[in-house]
Amino acid sequence: VYRVMILAVDIGNTNINLGSFKGNKLVSHFCINGKSLMQQSTPFPLGASMLNEIQHIVIASVNPNIESFFYKYLDKKCARKVLKIGKDIHLRMPVLVDKPEKVGIDRLVNALAAFKRTETSTIVIDFGTALNFDIVSKGREFLGGLILPGLDTSAYALNKRTAYLPKVDIKKPNKIIGKDTNSAISSGIYNGTVGAVLYILKEIERELRGVQSIIATGGDAKKFIE
Repeated sequence: VYRVMILAVDIGNTNINLGSFKGNKLVSHFCINGKSLMQQSTPFPLGASMLNEIQHIVIASVNPNIESFFYKYLDKKCARKVLKIGKDIHLRMPVLVDKPEKVGIDRLVNALAAFKRTETSTIVIDFGTALNFDIVSKGREFLGGLILPGLDTSAYALNKRTAYLPKVDIKKPNKIIGKDTNSAISSGIYNGTVGAVLYILKEIERELRGVQSIIATGGDAKKFIE
């Protein structure tokens, strides 16, 4: 059976994730740094032959600058029409917040994808540039959530807002007490995030009384799975 090839593009604050699909099957996946792509220090992963196979391109974006650059690239390489989620494609999910139009499309797509996977009430934790908690009800309704700084954002802010603290690559420490400045920062941000996640999950579950599922996603999710 012939199946249309679709390129799904997630343009985040830091990275661009590209997945090509035939039906529901993921054929290929690439993750590239948006800033590096704009500076042309990173080659674009999709060649002309692959772009020629693609019938439709679907984009979800929260970064207008990277999105604009991406459109210009496609204009040169591919004549396919680009469909943007939220503009050309509307998600079939009630958004039960004060200003639905202000909710980031990444949060809505996460919530809808989570519901399609679990078919019940779910908390989605997105460990990216921002650390997002988004909640979808068992009735497929987006209920809102929480937004915190992500790991790299916290490390960057600590470096830029102080005179002497260095920018540190955050990873899980062997011991909670740091023995030098770098390990103290790494442990502080990592364990502080763990504490925040566990507390927030506890409070969400208490407030909603019986969330059935939790899904972790985003670039730093693997650091916190256990």
